[in-house]
Amino acid sequence: MSLTNEATTTSTPPTSPPTRSTDANARRDRILEFVERYALVMLFALTFLFFSVWSKTSGTFPTAANIRNVLGDQAVVGILSLAIIIPLVCGEFDFSVGSIAALSQVLCAGWMSRLGAPLPLAILGAVGVGALIGLSNGNTVSRIGVNSLIVTLGVSSVLVGLVEWYTKGQTIVLHISKDLTNLGSGNWLGIPRTLYFLAVVAVVVYYVLEHTPYGRYLHSIGSNRDAARLVGLRVEWLVLLSFVFSGLLAGLAGVMLVARNGNADPHCRRWLRPSSAPPPSNRAASMWSAPWSPSSSWPSPSAGSRWPASPTGSTTCSTAPPCSWPW
Repeated sequence: MSLTNEATTTSTPPTSPPTRSTDANARRDRILEFVERYALVMLFALTFLFFSVWSKTSGTFPTAANIRNVLGDQAVVGILSLAIIIPLVCGEFDFSVGSIAALSQVLCAGWMSRLGAPLPLAILGAVGVGALIGLSNGNTVSRIGVNSLIVTLGVSSVLVGLVEWYTKGQTIVLHISKDLTNLGSGNWLGIPRTLYFLAVVAVVVYYVLEHTPYGRYLHSIGSNRDAARLVGLRVEWLVLLSFVFSGLLAGLAGVMLVARNGNADPHCRRWLRPSSAPPPSNRAASMWSAPWSPSSSWPSPSAGSRWPASPTGSTTCSTAPPCSWPW
């Protein structure tokens, strides 16, 4: 009995207490993890603080009106970001969401302005077109097997051409539903209404990706597509649906863009689609200077547009007005 106890005692090595170097490594890992997770949040806070105290912008940037305006405008970009996330979870890229939003906005405004379509039909049609484009992207990527980067960039270029062809380079400002523009330009409890739509979309996307079987399937495909196929997942169908949902959200962003701006500006594609941005030498002039010539005149404020009336009272739009977004 004593020999057994002695053998057991000798076979179990004593555990060494944690050393100071081990604690330092663990602390460093936690700091690096925190910085990696919240780096963008900290960068945003530093940027906001800089422009709030900078002498050239401190008088206008940190005001409540400017913050509301920025939040209301960025809600559209937030919806586009959520649209990109869905196929990105399963390892695919969708660079066409900006062009889909640009096409959806001109179709939504154009159907109301040129065809006299009712507001619900114009919204459903624009969102439906976005979903159909997503369906085409998903079919090409998942079933034919073309790389999603090539497909979506190519489709984006085609959509830019369609926007230019449909609008002839002119902004659509007439006969847009006032209910839509009031929805996008108003506030609820001092917060832009478009921000509420962004919050709802974010909650829905989070719930779908984290708390539904479909979301877990997308995560499985993104981590190991071959293993997901071996366990019986319909990989092609699931990837196709991710592009459909991405296109649907991009179409919704286009409708929100009309609601926010009160018009459909085809030139907004420059910031919705980075590959179509002007060259560096012309970027500052094209983004910051107003594209209005001395002979240009303003659209009528009673036509559903958010643009103010000109001092001369002219109501003929001969040149497309700039986006209401500062970039």
